[in-house]
Amino acid sequence: MKRSSFHHILFLFLALAISTLWASSVFAAKAYVVNRNSNTVSVINTTNNTVIATVPVGMYPAGVSINPSRSSVYVTNVQSGTLSIISMLSNAVVRTLTGGEGPYAVMAVPSTNRLYITEIVDAVVDGDLLVLNGTSYALIAEVPLGIQPFGMTASKNGSRLFVTNFLSDRVSVVDAMTHTVISNIPLVRPWDISVFPLANRAYVSFGGNRVAVLNTNSNTIVRRINVGGGALGIAVAPDGTKLYAVKFTGTVSVIDTASNTVIASVRVGAGPQNIALNSSGSRAYVSNSKSNTVSVINTVSNRVVATIPVGGLPGEIAVSP
Repeated sequence: MKRSSFHHILFLFLALAISTLWASSVFAAKAYVVNRNSNTVSVINTTNNTVIATVPVGMYPAGVSINPSRSSVYVTNVQSGTLSIISMLSNAVVRTLTGGEGPYAVMAVPSTNRLYITEIVDAVVDGDLLVLNGTSYALIAEVPLGIQPFGMTASKNGSRLFVTNFLSDRVSVVDAMTHTVISNIPLVRPWDISVFPLANRAYVSFGGNRVAVLNTNSNTIVRRINVGGGALGIAVAPDGTKLYAVKFTGTVSVIDTASNTVIASVRVGAGPQNIALNSSGSRAYVSNSKSNTVSVINTVSNRVVATIPVGGLPGEIAVSP
């Protein structure tokens, strides 16, 4: 073989290897974790459980949501009063918008091309739900809510929203077409909420140690589950068979949704607060606010398989499809 031909083949091989590595890095599923004390977002490659980027955002980032169709990650910055838009391709902030007064929870709903942001004013004043156009980010409506609307989720088709109002002791159900609250479900100190649309069920952590099961057709409470102290973030598995409830005392309770009983408890890091699952439900990612780490749980074995150092006071977490 001529030397020039060998060099040509070697060059093609190296180019292919580099492009493959680049593609695997760019298109691999990622977890995005807000670090409230560091004013950053950690980007985790979920294939090898490593931090591949640390993105500076505004002051005290609180909420995070992903819109894969726009390759965008949305982060609310409470103290800056802004919304940072991160490109999933470059892992950099590409735009910063005014996000209202104390923007907290954020949720992108691609099916309706809407972006929702809750406002946390203070401990005595009701907050609002801001409804934005998902393309132009123009404000469409403001919906009055309760005090400290911390958690938010949507029905499968995006027609209804469910928002927890922590200090108002209620969950608000919002009609996404009319931008009005159509129901308020009384619940003491509701924190987080996760919905399983196929069974018309939503799950709410409340009262510090329990999870409420809501019927989303009748907007009524059908069951209460005791999970122990410090129940905060929750997430339902994609197939609806399990629910994961984070407890600030340092564990995650695994709940069988058929029997509504706790079937396992997984020890994670110090001060866990939030949780998100990957699209297959095989891994759960838990932010540990006191140990500044993310615990990765194998949901088959219910064991921690990786611990990832991130920034200061990690909170909300979102995982791309």
